[in-house]
Formats: sequence, C-alpha cells, structure tokens
Amino acid sequence: MSSPRSPRVPKTDAQKSAEHDEFFFVGAQGPFTAVRSDGKKYQFSDVLARLVLVLKALNKLSNKLRGTTKELEFTDQKAGIKWKVDRRALTALYAAYAAEIKRLNGFYKAAKKGRRGAGAVPSSYKGIYSPAYAGALDGSNTDTPLRVFFRIGRFANHTGVQIQGLDALQAGFFLRNTLTLLFYVYANTNGLLGRAGETDLAKNAAYTRSDAVMNQAFGATPALYVKTPDVKGKTVNASTASTYAILSRNYDGVSARLANKSGVISTDKRFDAAYFKTWYFQNIGGMNYSNVTDLENAALRNPPAAGALTLIVGALNDGYRANMLAEHEIVKGVSAQWKASKVGLQKQKAQIKAAQKKAAKRAGAV
Repeated sequence: MSSPRSPRVPKTDAQKSAEHDEFFFVGAQGPFTAVRSDGKKYQFSDVLARLVLVLKALNKLSNKLRGTTKELEFTDQKAGIKWKVDRRALTALYAAYAAEIKRLNGFYKAAKKGRRGAGAVPSSYKGIYSPAYAGALDGSNTDTPLRVFFRIGRFANHTGVQIQGLDALQAGFFLRNTLTLLFYVYANTNGLLGRAGETDLAKNAAYTRSDAVMNQAFGATPALYVKTPDVKGKTVNASTASTYAILSRNYDGVSARLANKSGVISTDKRFDAAYFKTWYFQNIGGMNYSNVTDLENAALRNPPAAGALTLIVGALNDGYRANMLAEHEIVKGVSAQWKASKVGLQKQKAQIKAAQKKAAKRAGAV
C-alpha cells in the first residue's frame, strides 16, 4: 500500500512575486535577458521557447493594463529593484518582441549555409583539409592540369617574392584548402582579378580572368574528371576534353541551372575563361585532384597501376602529411598577406575619396 501524498506547501508572497517577475523576463538586466543557468549557449529550441514565454507575458501585461489600470509595478526580489510598466512601455516591449521575431531570419540563413569543414583544423586532415593528389590516375608522371599549373605558374607574396619550399605540392600532394588559397594567391600575383583594363579591382574581387598559364593547364590539358551540376559526385573523364571545355558546356549561360528564383537565366554566372566568378576555382580544382577513395577505385579499374597507386595512397595517408601541412601554412600566410594589403589599399582609397569629397564641399561653400 502506497503512503499518502504529503500536503502541498503553499507558496509565500515573495516566491509568487519572484516567479511572476521571472515569467515576465523582468530582472535587474531589463526585459528579454534570460540566461541559461547551466551556462550553455542557446539552441534554436531555447529561442523558440523563450519567444513563446515572452508572448504569453506580453499578452498578460496587455490584459492587466486595460480599463482603469494605467500602470503596473514589478519588483526584483534578489536585486531589490522596483520599476513600473505603463502602456507606453508595453508598446515598446511589443516592438522589441517584433524585432526578436525578425532576428529568426538569421537562423534560417545560417541553416542554409554549408557545414563542410566546420570546426575542422588543418592538422585533422579532414573536410577541406583532407589530402589530395594532382597526378595521373595510372600513377605515371603524365602531365595533368594541376601539375602543369604548379610547374609553370608564378606564385608570390604581395611584395613579389616567389613562394619557396612547396616540394610536396610540386610532387602533386597537397591539402584541399591549400589549392583554394593558392588560386587566390595566383590571381593576385598575376593581376587577374576583375575585368581586363580595370584599375579599381576592389570592386570586382569576385571575378577573375584566365591567363596563358591557366589556358595551358585548364584549357589545353585533359581534365581528370567530369563533374556535372545535376549529378552528385564526379566521373573519370574518358575524353580529351579540357576543364574549361567541360565547364563551358555545363555553365553555358543558357542552361536552366543558372536561373534565379524567378526563372530568369543569369548570363553573369556563365563560365567564360575570359571573365568568370572566382567560385569557379572550386570546380576547376575539384575536377583535377583525387582523394584516397578516388585512387583506390582507380587501382581496381586498372590492376597494372595498382602498385604505383598504392604507394601514392600511402603518401597521402602518412608519408607526405607533415609536408602537406607545413606547405598549407606557408600558402595560408601568403594569402593572409595579400588580403591585408588589399584591405589597406581599400582603406587608403576610402580616405582619399573622403578627403576629396570634403574639399569639394568646402569649395562649394566658398
């Protein structure tokens, strides 16, 4: 037989007042300042629960401020603070709540962003820092687009000094993010950002052009893989089509895949080696390097090359890793220098423009 339930202890007036204030999110910090007691960051579910609670509180406040009641008084028992809320303050609270609702759009935008490589570090060798190989799929020294690019391309820092110590890269071994940074360094080193003849490249940093080196590497050398936007993954390029030829076919400015939400086709996003968006560097790179799985599959397709490809896989998994990591840091440093120099140049231009505008204003006032 179960023991009888103990009688419920009635709450004191102080407890009721404290719970009331907590419910309305009114405390020493002001409204809408609830903090999780466990110190953890708010999750989206916490935000929604909080907004529901605040809405209920605002509705209760609204009901209580009807008729002859023009003002309510609240007390923070812990801080010993008292303050009053009138109808004008309630209107301001509703406006603050509306602003909180609008901020939910930030969660939506964040949810749409890719999470590849999020939280990864170069030494993890995962995600965007996973090892890659630029050589041929038979393990030979045959020229491939990236090998040509690495061999004849000029990569320098913002003062024009050529980058040294990229031996693993020259052998075809690198971390994926190294290649992303290297494309950026190359475009800056060789003045390829923006349209030809433009002087203010800061306005067109999202665009780049191809030069003779890139034309030879990606316009005249057969690509390793074919990557189609509508199909997940990539397949081995069985033809002699170059990277540029494949991209021009996939992103021709006519295909519906370049249409916006209204169905209007964007010719600005088409691929044209003479002038294209810098995010095409990801496509160019992805079609011309192999990861461990790609090489293992190549060994299965071509047994005579299995021995050479097994050695390459071993280098990606262990032998060249320290070298690839060290070279990633070298290229990362040079890329950061280029970015810093660009920011400094933009600030300088902005200051000159502001000074000219101020001088013109003064001249007009005279």
